[in-house]
Amino acid sequence: MVLLNLYSLLISELVAKRWSSYYRYPNCTIIAMHNVEASVFAVFADPIYNKLGLNKIKLNPKELEKKLGFLGEPITLGLFLGMFIGILGNMTRINTMEAWGEIMKVGISTSAVMAIFPKVASMFAQAFAPITEAARKIMQKAGNREWYIAVNDAVGYGEPATLISGLILIPIMLVIAMVLPGNKVLPVVDLLAIPYMVQGLVAIHNGNIPKVLVSGIIWFGLGLYVCTSTAPLFTDMATNIGVAIPAGAMLITSFNILGKPLMGLVFFAFLSANPIYIGLSVVIYFVLWALFRKNKTSILDYLEKQALKNVEEEPVAV
Repeated sequence: MVLLNLYSLLISELVAKRWSSYYRYPNCTIIAMHNVEASVFAVFADPIYNKLGLNKIKLNPKELEKKLGFLGEPITLGLFLGMFIGILGNMTRINTMEAWGEIMKVGISTSAVMAIFPKVASMFAQAFAPITEAARKIMQKAGNREWYIAVNDAVGYGEPATLISGLILIPIMLVIAMVLPGNKVLPVVDLLAIPYMVQGLVAIHNGNIPKVLVSGIIWFGLGLYVCTSTAPLFTDMATNIGVAIPAGAMLITSFNILGKPLMGLVFFAFLSANPIYIGLSVVIYFVLWALFRKNKTSILDYLEKQALKNVEEEPVAV
């Protein structure tokens, strides 16, 4: 667990400046290991996407609103996306009034989140400003090192590109889970956490929704295999502490917590009890840490330059 947290801190430091810049929270970043890990994949995938021309696709909240008018506004998009999710959840009784009542409820709720959350986020951002400034002054005594305050990833949940890409990925991941060879996991409750899980992707890809979707499909798809491998252990631990297994389910797992390919490798290294694998995972961390510390400025500058190659998006979160 200690090593996993160290990896998480390293990844958080990698994405901190980019997350703070995109979501407009001064000197703040997310730090939860289950929501920052995908950032690593995005860093390496982004230049490949640029070669394929995905950075030229103008598909982000700002462009949608510009081209579609009121139909492209976050409130309207939230209504349509919410209704779409509601329809998927009520397919078996789509011809009933109760189903359409729930569909409209989901649509209106999603639309409300898209409308209200940016205003709330703006208030949070303004509140964080004096806190980060005070922290900066205190930390100046320890040198010129730049510090970031770790915040809950809920503060970025309602940002339009984040919520839109997260909601679109919900039905996509359901389909992938059903057709992916060798996968035995069908994510259900954790699907609602996808807008949290994509924040690292959104920050690195600078709000480019097509890139976020492709990265999410690939990385979360790999995460399903990790969940499949760890499900027996997770189920044993749950039953040992008295958790009831849902009817019809042979195994249970957590797509949000365990569906992490990189963290899964570290977990499997310790699970194997093989000193070579464990030692290798520790050595790799310190090598990566040393390389990052030595080249931190150039790495962060590179991420900013890569972000500018995407269609620039000013999040509505502030």
